[in-house]
Amino acid sequence: MGYVVGGAASMIVKRSTLGRPLTHNEFDGNFNELNRKKLQRRASVRTTTSLLAPSTAYNFYDITALSSDLIIAQPVGTFEDGTQMLYKFKDDGTARAISWHATFRGVGTDLPQLTRPNKVMYVGAVFNSADAIWDVVAVAALN
Repeated sequence: MGYVVGGAASMIVKRSTLGRPLTHNEFDGNFNELNRKKLQRRASVRTTTSLLAPSTAYNFYDITALSSDLIIAQPVGTFEDGTQMLYKFKDDGTARAISWHATFRGVGTDLPQLTRPNKVMYVGAVFNSADAIWDVVAVAALN
């Protein structure tokens, strides 16, 4: 089995043992279904901005050199149930306040209200279409 890489979007197509691309609902020799997989999209934000409006364009936000308090606004776009979004925060050495739009709620964890000076913090959220809300299910920070 091989990969074909090319095109403007650098699309990767998994080929079957017969040398042809996998078709709808077909599995490769490792039982990987490669149809309907979404590519991970990443945004790197070096910011002094006080407002971040997530969108369907990205699912990972790397927010570095944060030099002011931050408001995470309501994400823009139409999201499918189970869509995941990950935020990585690192400030400029001073603790910064983080305010979350009402479409975020903590599930099993509290929404972080402050960054930790010079420490990396991750926040993972999953879209809950039944409630039209982002459930924050994980918060992790370096000590």
